[in-house]
Amino acid sequence: MLDVDGVFHVSGQPIPGGADAVRELRSAGHRLRFVTNNTTRPRAQLSDDLRAMGIELQDEELQTTPRTAARALRGKRVLALTMHAIVGELGGIELVGEDAEAVLVGGADETPETNLVFSFMNLARAFHELEAGADLYCLHKNRWWQTRQGPLLDAGAFVAGLEYAAETDATVLGKPSPAYFEAALEALDADANMTWMVGDDIDSDIAGAQKHGMKTVLVRTGKFRPDAVERGRVQPDGIVEIGRIRRSLERYPRFRERCFTEAERAYCDSRANPAESYAGRFAGKEAVGKALGFGVARAFAWKEIEIAGRPKPSVRLSGRVRVWAQRVEAGSIDLSMTHSRELANAVAVVEDG
Repeated sequence: MLDVDGVFHVSGQPIPGGADAVRELRSAGHRLRFVTNNTTRPRAQLSDDLRAMGIELQDEELQTTPRTAARALRGKRVLALTMHAIVGELGGIELVGEDAEAVLVGGADETPETNLVFSFMNLARAFHELEAGADLYCLHKNRWWQTRQGPLLDAGAFVAGLEYAAETDATVLGKPSPAYFEAALEALDADANMTWMVGDDIDSDIAGAQKHGMKTVLVRTGKFRPDAVERGRVQPDGIVEIGRIRRSLERYPRFRERCFTEAERAYCDSRANPAESYAGRFAGKEAVGKALGFGVARAFAWKEIEIAGRPKPSVRLSGRVRVWAQRVEAGSIDLSMTHSRELANAVAVVEDG
């Protein structure tokens, strides 16, 4: 599963390497689902925008929260505080201005329309409906999102205000709700423990997916903040910064010999950009270790996981890692690696033996 905003673009500006990463994942045989909390544009427009960035996808591969809301609230009378552009996505819902059975809060955007949708009078109307017995729903509960101008307040603040005023709890329809992830898994026909979530939001993407039993990769773009990772209790399963590997190669001559086999060193050193190849293999070793449940870094067993072969990488285990794999009855290991100019990610899936 791939998040969209902050992973592939920020305020419509493409993030380098995104399109290449999608192509590599597809060539490796992975089924993809694009999962977004974007609540300001219809799915067809979002898909067109991604294709304009060079990202290959079909409309049906993109899962959006307005369509999730349409399924959850079908047949109900709903007061909707949402952007006008997504009204067409709410088919099957009766949109009303009063006597509502549910109040639905969407997300903010960077246009003046946000001022109209979340005006005091509209929020007061929503509060009145909640006091009269309507249920509160929200497309997401994000506190902020990343724009070209920096962090911008999102509609989660308005949801929290309505919860406080009406003494109720909102039902979140998008990430990180279990129902949203379950719908994505059903579309992929995949089990949670065999699926990876790639995102930039430590709460909605990473924590939400981990609670649902998925593996996670946090990218260092969009909403990523190093301090949020360092002080938080949620830790992603895989992330490697190519610059960090490049600095290690330059500053610590023994880094190559201690972490990579002779065959790996020969391959990486033959590439036009050795740091990218080393980073990809380093991410791959981390991913394999975590998929096996073996603490590679703690045991300093990097060379006991050798990654060989292109374009489809293969994994060779030795020493303590091989013994551990036999103990846990691990079967074949499917590994996929990808990198942009800044980041390297890897996904490993271990079959039952």
